[in-house]
Amino acid sequence: QKGEYIINPQFDDAGFFRDGLARVVAPDGKIGYIDTEGNYIIMPKYKDGTHFYEGVAFVVEQGGKPTCIDKKGEPKFVLDNAEVAITYSCGLAAFINGNMVGWIDKSGDIVINPQQYDIKNHITFCEDLNPVQLEDGNEWGVIDKTGKFVINPQFKRMGNFKEGKAWFYNGEQYGYVNTKGEYVINPQFEFCADFSEGLAR
Repeated sequence: QKGEYIINPQFDDAGFFRDGLARVVAPDGKIGYIDTEGNYIIMPKYKDGTHFYEGVAFVVEQGGKPTCIDKKGEPKFVLDNAEVAITYSCGLAAFINGNMVGWIDKSGDIVINPQQYDIKNHITFCEDLNPVQLEDGNEWGVIDKTGKFVINPQFKRMGNFKEGKAWFYNGEQYGYVNTKGEYVINPQFEFCADFSEGLAR
């Protein structure tokens, strides 16, 4: 906070600290993880890797499949049928195979079978809900942690739920819905963002 170096410049890239570890890219392009003093806890040997979250991260070795590791770098399970894995959120992690997206629990078991969602958009859960866009259309809806739609696809755009509200775009203006899909702030804005500490921009 004083602007002093606590870990000297030595990485090609570096991310935020999460769960006490930070994802860094070594000069040779390999990905590893350091502690808050700059020491490698997991040596850089991966071609790709997510941030740590809820005690685990996904890494990929050259020619390998997404592998879930713990904070010591020990493998927990391998996703043999996935091309990409996304960081855990609310106890679930998304995995992608082609244009199919599914979700697994912390044991690696599939809890939401792969379906066709637009993989460019929200595929992480927040407050146990996840706005998703159907791959065959422009409409957004919201699924729960079983994969069931709790808010049917009907919006042009949506944000994640924060403090019980999510912003949406109806094609003309922005407003907010609650977790039941009810309007809590009618569409009236040119743009809006997530709620934080009771306020939204």
